Amino acid sequence: MQKSWKIATAAGILAVMISLSNGADAKVFSAATIGLPQSTEQSVTLKEQARLWAEELSNAQDSIFLNWKGAWISTAPLGPGTHSWIVLFKQNQTIVGYMIVHSKENGEYMLGEYGTGEYPPFSTQSLKIALSKLGLNQTSMKARRVYVHPLQAAWQLTSGQVDEVHYTDAYSGEELPVDSAGWDELAGQAEKATKHGLTNTHASIRSSASMTSFDPYGRMPWLTKRPYSITSGSFDFIRDAVRQKQEIRYVSETFQGRMLYVWSIAGYTEWSSGEQFIAIDTDEDSANRRYVPATLLRSLGQFYL
Repeated sequence: MQKSWKIATAAGILAVMISLSNGADAKVFSAATIGLPQSTEQSVTLKEQARLWAEELSNAQDSIFLNWKGAWISTAPLGPGTHSWIVLFKQNQTIVGYMIVHSKENGEYMLGEYGTGEYPPFSTQSLKIALSKLGLNQTSMKARRVYVHPLQAAWQLTSGQVDEVHYTDAYSGEELPVDSAGWDELAGQAEKATKHGLTNTHASIRSSASMTSFDPYGRMPWLTKRPYSITSGSFDFIRDAVRQKQEIRYVSETFQGRMLYVWSIAGYTEWSSGEQFIAIDTDEDSANRRYVPATLLRSLGQFYL
């Protein structure tokens, strides 16, 4: 069992040049100043939609999104052929949150996941951690965002040698036990990313709540208890547990059981169109909080009381 790597502030500036490729011509950035590429032609509409969702979240009862009000927005595509983007929200050049947004066939957008904190998925920080842990010190390399769904998002790192490819977690920088063939097989499941999320572009927040993060490994009920049985498709038990400050843990095995992820449940938002997003944290001192569609979590793992 491998515990998710705790994101910490990297010491110093990693002196390596990275070629960040989105399936088109690569652009070269310093690892310390790696930025987001220019938005696509749809970005204006994309930004407007992201702003609508952000305003709704910032006006919810839960004040965790309050600093999204008036935030500056930037966007970047998530790899070739995904029709998905990461949207960053910034206040005074500091990232305060993110969204992952997918394009629908009718030209509208779907909200796939979102979260708060300074270190969103595909951050410079997670890239630095990945390079440091792998001991990659070459003067140049390619780093590409690859995304299947919220629990399988990675940096694809290709060094000077074509046959040396690494995949590292887009959130933590931890190396993943998968090779190119294995990732390509996962990419065939990419439709999972667009089957779960908020499809109503004008939805409002019906209910929301959050609680303080706790150590997901403080107890290990997945070793001694059966998972919570969700028979009716309702996630009311999550809502009740968060409001009562009860600890629920979410466990998911990935990469054919070679990696076990454990998160603490720390909140939820329920939208007027019925979609529910559940907040997951990696540890009790987590500086970031991710909101993932409840239906996706149910299909990929188990909840333990």
